[in-house]
Amino acid sequence: MGAGGTPPVAGMTPVGLNERLRFYRYDRGHYFAPHHDGSFRRNRYEFSLYTVLIYLNEGFEGGSTDLLNDDDSVLYRLVPETGMAFLFRHELLHTGAEVLSGSKYVLRSDVMYRLPIAL
Repeated sequence: MGAGGTPPVAGMTPVGLNERLRFYRYDRGHYFAPHHDGSFRRNRYEFSLYTVLIYLNEGFEGGSTDLLNDDDSVLYRLVPETGMAFLFRHELLHTGAEVLSGSKYVLRSDVMYRLPIAL
């Protein structure tokens, strides 16, 4: 891990979190189909490489976050707990499994990196 527990990336410096926070609410029957997260580019030199999900509640059924293999089989299943954070690279295929009852709340951000600036 790099400074403050941030994953190191060759030649780039972690500079914080994406200031554009996203709040997700999933009610019964809601899910997020398999996908890869996109990168956020702040400017010419700063962009995101990792997703940060922070789970804000419990009291719902289903709603796991699943990392998937290329054939959509589950590689890793994370069952959310209140206050838990999940950090993973944008290019990992993943899904938000269907919420079977209750409501699930998630805060999303991204870890931002800076390229070296040539002088």
